[in-house]
Amino acid sequence: MTTLERLRVRLDIPQDATFAAGDGNNDVEMLTWAAHAVAMGDAPAAVRAVADTVTGTVAEDGLATALNAWLAKVR
Repeated sequence: MTTLERLRVRLDIPQDATFAAGDGNNDVEMLTWAAHAVAMGDAPAAVRAVADTVTGTVAEDGLATALNAWLAKVR
């Protein structure tokens, strides 16, 4: 069990309420774990392949865009 999964269980967060964003190959496992996975716009192809969506780059405020869209859905 990963640390993220242990934390999710400890905090009693439903699995379908998990969100992760990443831009590097080291983020692939985290993105695979999350119910909603977002690759940043400048992420390599391997990261984009496991993500549910791809957002803008950091310079384009891609994370804020992705979070706003996800929060609008879950509210």
